[in-house]
Amino acid sequence: MLNRLSLVFFAAAIASSACTSSDDGIWMPPAADGKADGFTTIQGSDIPSAFVDPNKSYMIKRTIANLSAVGALDADETSLAKRVDGIIANMPADGSMHLAELVRMENPTIHSSLFAGEQAALPKLWKMMEAPETTDSVYGPKDNFGVLDSSTQPAAAVPPASLAISTLATELQAPAQRLENVYNSDNDASTVTLADLASGVANPGAFTQAEVTAFGGIQAVFRDKAVAQSTAQLDVSPGPGPFAHDATLGPASFHMAGTTAFDEVRNLNGSMSLSLTATQTMATTVALPANAQVLVLDQDTGNESVFGSGQVPSLGRGVYVFEVWQNGQRAFVTNADLPATTANNQIQLNDKLDYTLVSGLTPLVRNLNSATATYQSYYGYTYAVHYTFDKTTLPPPANAAQQAVTGTASPTLTIPVGRYSFPQSNAALYVYANNVAWFSYGGTQYRLLPLANSGNAPTRLQAPGLSVVFDASNNTLSCGNCNPSISVQLKSSMRDI
Repeated sequence: MLNRLSLVFFAAAIASSACTSSDDGIWMPPAADGKADGFTTIQGSDIPSAFVDPNKSYMIKRTIANLSAVGALDADETSLAKRVDGIIANMPADGSMHLAELVRMENPTIHSSLFAGEQAALPKLWKMMEAPETTDSVYGPKDNFGVLDSSTQPAAAVPPASLAISTLATELQAPAQRLENVYNSDNDASTVTLADLASGVANPGAFTQAEVTAFGGIQAVFRDKAVAQSTAQLDVSPGPGPFAHDATLGPASFHMAGTTAFDEVRNLNGSMSLSLTATQTMATTVALPANAQVLVLDQDTGNESVFGSGQVPSLGRGVYVFEVWQNGQRAFVTNADLPATTANNQIQLNDKLDYTLVSGLTPLVRNLNSATATYQSYYGYTYAVHYTFDKTTLPPPANAAQQAVTGTASPTLTIPVGRYSFPQSNAALYVYANNVAWFSYGGTQYRLLPLANSGNAPTRLQAPGLSVVFDASNNTLSCGNCNPSISVQLKSSMRDI
């Protein structure tokens, strides 16, 4: 294809050959309309040929082999096309017919060298160079393949507005009742509020030290009972399973069919490896009239493809010259905006392990697909567990090794959902629903993932790339990389409110 860059080289070659040739009047295409690395057209009014329509546009190049493949060239047209290729000052043939070469064929001396059948074929070749005048679109499956993280990060927990004094521990009730004699922000002497407690701590003159200490204990109860909202959720599109879509373009009928799957794999082989992957595959077939073939030219790259009924080659999404040739005639031609005809795409979601996957507002079901336990003399048992996410519940395999399921499961987090901040270290632990935890340090978020426990049920979470561990068995958080380091047993009362 003569794109704008190749036009420069083509012009230089013509200029060089013109200096040594006895022929003159070599025509060079003017500035063309098109893309620098792809499809280019020239207006007919700019082409010095008796066979062009001044109101049409012409493709600057056609590939001879592909025209032959679709049956567009008879014997005389094939002979002429091969003669056209490289006709200018005996330039090397490149397998294509260029407009400048076709114009050159009309030079009286060159034209007289053609056989009668070749002369008659010249206007037909010009007809094949005509660019399409219409534009059409073919749409692919309606649901684009993708994943959206719609999670809600735990924020400050919201404490209750008040606590009934009767629900407090016995040793806290008398101090709370005495506090209400002095500070009663809700005008209810049977309840205590955080505002009352703050006033009592700030103005301790009427209270003993033991009572002020009790006020701090009641504040901790408010923190314990505070509620933090969070979700660990992925919205996926499309949902798992097969999909199909049909479309037509002129006489061509397309059928696109594929499958979307979501797979979670947990392997233990000394250490734990974890993955969550979204995969979509798709292929396209086309039905055409008898003896018809399609020739497409990618207007971005200039690449061409020829195919008949059946499997469509892999075409990327974009705008193409789309031609249907039947019995040597161009039966249909248009500029076509085509979708991708094949797909083999994956999205890695390893840091979204244990998230709820949602399709069309409905949570997917995490089903056990397989679980094996194999004894290795060096590692002991190795485990391989595979889950799929589906629209319905599926029965687990009868031979699933429960020890493999247990030995690779995420530990249950008993500490309440919320944000636990460590401002002195510029760090925070975010505890989500679904046993999901993230750790923030220095402005970077780290996902805490299950850590192998010698084949037993995991109890700890660790962040790859950072020395931070949360032990779910005793709610202990440690971060050796933090400055200052963190080593603390967390309680629900330590959440931000």
